[in-house]
Amino acid sequence: MIRATHLSYRGQSLELTVPPGSLGGEAASAEDLADLFHAAHDRAFGRADPKEPVQVVSLRTSATRPAPPIVLLSEEAVPHDTALSASVTP
Repeated sequence: MIRATHLSYRGQSLELTVPPGSLGGEAASAEDLADLFHAAHDRAFGRADPKEPVQVVSLRTSATRPAPPIVLLSEEAVPHDTALSASVTP
């Protein structure tokens, strides 16, 4: 399962995706997410303002699983020119 939180500074439309999984699998508190956002903002833009309020824009969770095996039935191959001439009637 993949979880991501989209955060931004309050009043700004630019959001950064913060994966709460970077906390080692523990539940992320609001303070933890804000710290992760400030660190991501600093990496992306070379600056962060820890005194500025952070807002959650959206939360995303996705899950995947292996697909079941696909069984392909084999049929006798028919040469292309034979199949074409058989379907054309004079």
